[in-house]
Amino acid sequence: MNNLYKSSILVLVFGLYFFVSSVHAEINDPYQSYNRSVENINKNVDQYVLKPTTESYVAVVPDPARIAVSNVVNNLLEPITVINDILQGKITQGIQDTARFIFNSTFGLFGLIDISTPMGLPMHDEDFGQTFAVWGWSESDYFNLPLLGPATVRDATAKPISLILTNYGIPFTVLRVLSLREKLMPLDPLLETASDRYLFIRDGYLQQRNYQINDGKSSTTNKFKEFDFSD
Repeated sequence: MNNLYKSSILVLVFGLYFFVSSVHAEINDPYQSYNRSVENINKNVDQYVLKPTTESYVAVVPDPARIAVSNVVNNLLEPITVINDILQGKITQGIQDTARFIFNSTFGLFGLIDISTPMGLPMHDEDFGQTFAVWGWSESDYFNLPLLGPATVRDATAKPISLILTNYGIPFTVLRVLSLREKLMPLDPLLETASDRYLFIRDGYLQQRNYQINDGKSSTTNKFKEFDFSD
């Protein structure tokens, strides 16, 4: 039920983000021709490989097992969050995330069980792209990556660091991709009905990144206040 609730919220947020950004378009996308070409490649890979594989994974693997897989993946990515907590000056959060990693890795059976969240240690998501933004690289052009999907020039520059530090082998990479694609499945109907798939993904990603970088204090909030929904 918890995963279903999160998926529903994700669909709602992306839908609202897309609507708001279409009204207030301030997008840095000078590489749109290239980005659209890459999006076509990514779309085909997803349509013919990733999506059917994930659907089979969901159909065959029971919910508890998939939750355990997701927990393990999240736990193995926790050190990256701790590093970026520290680099961003979030020392208290870094201590909490370190404790979360220790508890889940030990009492949580190598991360299979998330015992930290019920203990009051929620999961955070900090990466090197967010750290670069905190350090001053706040504005960055949209840049689509083959196979890896939407990014910005800033995030694309930071991504190799994370990939090197989280190189746990092919099995982990496969499980990580499947777990991520499963979380995005509720968005499929919106993608299929979007008038422009590329714009939907681009605007949703940039709004989401803005939200993450500002720790939930997105400029979108002000845009909602400015727009009159009374009609």
